[in-house]
Amino acid sequence: TALPQELDAADHVVVGEGEELVPVLAADLEAGRAHHLYKETAKPELSAAPLPRFDLLNPHAYHQMSLQYSRGCPFSCEFCDIIVMYGRKPRTKTPSQIIAELEAIRRTGFSGDVFFVDDNFIGNKRSVKELLPAIAAWRERVRPPLEFYTEASVNIADDTQLVDLMTGAGFTAVFMGIETPSPESLKETRKVQNLRRDLVAQVHGLLDRGLDVWAGFILGFDNDGPDSFDQMIHFIQNASIPYAMVGMLSALPNTPLYARLEKEGRLRPELSGDQFGLTNVVTRLPAAQMLAGYRRVLETVYNPEVYFRRCMDNLARWKPVAGSVRPIGQRDLACAVRALWGQGITGRYRGAYWQFLRWVMRNCPEKLGRAIAQGAAGHHYITYTRNVVVPALTQILPDLAKQQPALAV
Repeated sequence: TALPQELDAADHVVVGEGEELVPVLAADLEAGRAHHLYKETAKPELSAAPLPRFDLLNPHAYHQMSLQYSRGCPFSCEFCDIIVMYGRKPRTKTPSQIIAELEAIRRTGFSGDVFFVDDNFIGNKRSVKELLPAIAAWRERVRPPLEFYTEASVNIADDTQLVDLMTGAGFTAVFMGIETPSPESLKETRKVQNLRRDLVAQVHGLLDRGLDVWAGFILGFDNDGPDSFDQMIHFIQNASIPYAMVGMLSALPNTPLYARLEKEGRLRPELSGDQFGLTNVVTRLPAAQMLAGYRRVLETVYNPEVYFRRCMDNLARWKPVAGSVRPIGQRDLACAVRALWGQGITGRYRGAYWQFLRWVMRNCPEKLGRAIAQGAAGHHYITYTRNVVVPALTQILPDLAKQQPALAV
């Protein structure tokens, strides 16, 4: 945890990375002498990390498996706590460690997707370029091959050699923190790696080379104004990004953003962790105006017709590299049957759903598996937005309109 002071009721609290702490905690628990607080400030070398016990997992209980190659990020975005927790110097495992972990996953009988959970997979480009050929060679030897996706900074689009190495190793998608199309807001939050580039063109360039793009977006920066909501909607649509995670800005403990807002007296007392409503950040725009605009963004981008239009544009642009997409398995077929029933037969938006599938069958039938997956993910986004997020925002907006005047910029 990053907030040990809020966990007095817990028996044991661990602060820091676990490679050195967890064995100590386990030994103390066995001996009956465990302490309340265990704290580690050192950043352990991942080359000494033990092989996870994937053999203890039931592979049929998971849609995806996860592993970690690196920790840390070379950038310094104001709102991000990754550099606070893991540092700015990326630390990596060795290629042999990753191959051993992939082999351990395969031996469980798992045959789905593997998520490399690194916050910035390409933080150390030289190391990752040494890793990817090893993954590609391993993947050639095993059947069925696994399919991978990860997270990376936007500057991945500058290095076509790296992108080609990733797709050649079985990576088919990357999650990127685009955050906002506003250069002023990017400067404000020190997201320098997103500046001085055509973000839409770079997303399309990645799709053209076989790497699908999912993205995170944030509203609530100081430079966000009344026109920011339409700008975000238009960007998400124009960039052809189906999975667009849009949240409100939160100030996480120990980040530069938290320190600045605390100094400015712009922190609400509690951080709930809910990015779909009022966070601990007092925004420049009045809270009611900000959340009403945020609600409109979500209602628009996850309107069924709008969402499936985005999926069509995405599939039309995405050119997967031969062999990168894993074969469809029995679990995929079972999921497809459930999706066709839940969305195509009983779904409230079944008209838009069938229009989408008809377009796929006419234009890119070889991508039907991906299309059904996009539809299934869309069901979550559409229904959660409609049934949970929008009603919650609608409920709090009347009171907010009475509370917060606009702050002076």
